[in-house]
Amino acid sequence: MGKVQKQFTISNNASFEDKPPLNLAAEIVPSNAESIFNQLVDAIARDDDADFSNALSSDFIYPGDGLKEGDTDFSSGSFNPLEYLSSDVTDLTRHNQMTSDNHYSSTYIGDHHTRHFVFRYYWVRPIIENLFFEHNELFRRLMSQLALSENTLIHNSFVENFNRTDVSPEILLPWNANIATEVRLRVTEITMYGEQLISEGVDRGNYATKLAGELDERLNTLPVVDDSNTAKIKWLDFKLKFVEHLHSQDSHFVGHRGWKKVIGNVASIIFSAGILNLINLAVTGNFFFFNKTRTQQLVTEVDHSINKPDRMVLSY
Repeated sequence: MGKVQKQFTISNNASFEDKPPLNLAAEIVPSNAESIFNQLVDAIARDDDADFSNALSSDFIYPGDGLKEGDTDFSSGSFNPLEYLSSDVTDLTRHNQMTSDNHYSSTYIGDHHTRHFVFRYYWVRPIIENLFFEHNELFRRLMSQLALSENTLIHNSFVENFNRTDVSPEILLPWNANIATEVRLRVTEITMYGEQLISEGVDRGNYATKLAGELDERLNTLPVVDDSNTAKIKWLDFKLKFVEHLHSQDSHFVGHRGWKKVIGNVASIIFSAGILNLINLAVTGNFFFFNKTRTQQLVTEVDHSINKPDRMVLSY
């Protein structure tokens, strides 16, 4: 879906010939990612699938000046009138204008009532997209909580909302046997890299062999492979944690291009370069998981990544 502009009504006043007037007002408050995360985690903890679904399916609202894209900021106090007749209601006239405070107004005059709306435009985005692309650390923490939950209704709600976003749904899918084997082979390369350093008298090679052993242990506890939404959540959580774990010894190999290559060979099987860069930014503060040359290579090598549809087989 991406970012789009959405109209929000902030005032709705109506006068009627035969009943009391109606006066409604609403304040549009920009969203806060941390607050949304806490709301979602709280719903998971309470096993409240209805609250979780309501929170997740709402829009993330960005702060802004309320102007619709393409309109002029009439800060001088003038306004731009737009007048037209409603095409679907014959007895109703409509008058629109943008006011000096960046609000838009709309007045309906019917046979027995007059209704006046005031509204503003804000950029919005699905909450999952916002967390994934802009607050990836919160997204990964949310996935951890979801993976611990056994509430299938909560899992179903997450996957349904996920599938309505611009995040590739293929990252939810399990590994087939070929991918699992390839990951194990790449982890073995980390072991070999560490052993080579040790043989050359470089003590930091022990950190590489230690990491490889820990990753092997993770590979012995792969999630269940099936087509359920629960499995999709557990697999995505597993992949995110696995890639994050790849960074756990980075501080011992600063500036070592060989290190980036061996862990990059593992990571590129699991996610595409773009997703890896997002995770890398959240974990290390650096956008590029690989050096620029390696990233450029991945644009063509991504055909071999886990995100290829023909690699997504749901049974061993």
